[in-house]
Amino acid sequence: MKKNSIIGYKIIYSLLFLLFFIGLISGQSADTLYALSDNTIYEDSGGSLSNGSGEFLFCGTNSANQIRRALMRFDAAAQLPFGAQIVSVRIILHMSRTISGGRLVRLHRVSADWGEGGSDATGNEGSGANADTLDATWLHNRFPQSFWQSPGGDYDTIWSAELEVSQTGDYVFGSTERMVADVQNWLESPEINFGYMLVGDESPAGSAKRFSSRENADESTRPVMIVEYNSVNTVLPQATKIIPESHIVLENYPNPFNPVTTFDVFVSKKGYAELKIFDVSGKLVQTLFTEQVGSGWMKVQFDASGLASGIYPAVLRFDNQYRLKKLLLVK
Repeated sequence: MKKNSIIGYKIIYSLLFLLFFIGLISGQSADTLYALSDNTIYEDSGGSLSNGSGEFLFCGTNSANQIRRALMRFDAAAQLPFGAQIVSVRIILHMSRTISGGRLVRLHRVSADWGEGGSDATGNEGSGANADTLDATWLHNRFPQSFWQSPGGDYDTIWSAELEVSQTGDYVFGSTERMVADVQNWLESPEINFGYMLVGDESPAGSAKRFSSRENADESTRPVMIVEYNSVNTVLPQATKIIPESHIVLENYPNPFNPVTTFDVFVSKKGYAELKIFDVSGKLVQTLFTEQVGSGWMKVQFDASGLASGIYPAVLRFDNQYRLKKLLLVK
């Protein structure tokens, strides 16, 4: 594993534990969402440029004073529990290239559907590539036949979050009241989830910022949304479990427990997974498994014999997604 990938995983684990501690009293949970789709639209009178499958996203203006704007969407309805009440939302982006100093970058809620096609720009990707079928462009929300109402994309002019972006590195947008409202609406009405437009400072030439996309080769730099929420307790009989799509599930029973509890784990496809138990200081207590697993449900037992009463976070990682579960051991 590359060094910067390890650093990226440490950042995510640290944020999950921070949200875990905040939620100890409130009973809140936190999930990590990875981008479902993303793209860059490039100012172009013919609407012929895009970067649907590229490694980078751009916002701001290049040295020729041409505007770039980035699109990104996270699938809240598929990855968060039904009925969850959103408490906080943060988006982590990695900025890897710039020719300017600090510039404000804003997240605006997109108000129309858009596409991510097969276009893949070369080099540093700042000039884009010829748009592929279904790509979003400056004029099209889905190339070549479906158009934005306004060139440059349709989005709410009131921003949901803003942050000054200067040197290369990771940036955390939020949490804000508007981001919380956005994700709550997307969870309850998935059909209106068109994601965010990343809009940079477009007044001066040379203000562009380059961020990693969901296709970036370095997985630790891909866009991440961390959502904290209160769950509605809904108990489903074993025979009526809902089979989710494109995400992972981690539940356990009983909870509180003494000294054994059983996990129900769901993964949507074959792949590498790991399930680890920590104490509240973040020290690893036990690794329940770290291996290739098949798709579907599985049961895993955790025996806490020898451990003191207390709260123990369990973290499931699969396909660069995370689930965090609070275990309460009572002796």
